[in-house]
Amino acid sequence: MFKGILWVLGVPFFLALSVPTNVTAQSMNASISGTVADPTGALVPSAELIVKAVATAAEAKFTTAADGFYHFGTLQAGGYALRVKLTA
Repeated sequence: MFKGILWVLGVPFFLALSVPTNVTAQSMNASISGTVADPTGALVPSAELIVKAVATAAEAKFTTAADGFYHFGTLQAGGYALRVKLTA
């Protein structure tokens, strides 16, 4: 009786553990994204954003889209300072 229960419970458990899975390594890249809004909550198009790496002082610039969205992709992992300027 005990062998039967072990067989019924053990085999499916073993098969579940033997299924191959995809494993990804940690990435050394980062990204920053969001929206720019004024104090009233209105989205700000054409705002200039400057992101500066704290460790290297490297800068990247981006201008927000009509919906105020920005995205800095493929940044090196680390600390950053973000500055926003409204262009007239």
